[in-house]
Amino acid sequence: MSVSFANLQAIVLHETLALPQRVQGFFECIPKQGVEQCYVTHDALTIGWALTFIFVVYSFVWSILGQNCSKVDQIWSITPVVFVGHTLYHYARTHNGVWHVRLALLTVLVTLWGARLTFNFWRKGGYGNFFVHEEDYRWPILRKQMHPFIFWVVFNLSFIATYQNVLLFLIAAPAFEVYKTAPHTLLQQDYV
Repeated sequence: MSVSFANLQAIVLHETLALPQRVQGFFECIPKQGVEQCYVTHDALTIGWALTFIFVVYSFVWSILGQNCSKVDQIWSITPVVFVGHTLYHYARTHNGVWHVRLALLTVLVTLWGARLTFNFWRKGGYGNFFVHEEDYRWPILRKQMHPFIFWVVFNLSFIATYQNVLLFLIAAPAFEVYKTAPHTLLQQDYV
């Protein structure tokens, strides 16, 4: 089964329309049944969106508290690894410990890519410490130009925190389509 962009778009659109209720159901499940039980009873895509929501909240809250909107920059190379690794782990947890060969290959490749980006970002001083680190040069300029301040907060929440984290989720979205394929074989296109 090959993954086409049109198929991926249709899947993401269909899943997105039902998303709010499914993600809410996942979060409501946790206090009642615990994270582990909710993890195996909800589908991987719903949990991926829930993780995206967590990353959005993290990015927005820490950008306000630390007065630095580059929190997304710090997790840019890490979140796709989390999303793809989550699909592999979820498959194994919901299929009696069977590992999906294609997802394992994808996870290794995305992890290598993420490690390279993370190392380069760290080497250039992008991480600093948890509170003090370099901010993208564009954000202070925009912050000064947006009046009243609420426009900046809305921009921060909608574009910086939300849009960029959704984009990171979509970078990893093909893993959710691979999740549905046969687990034990690599396809010809996997070798390319």
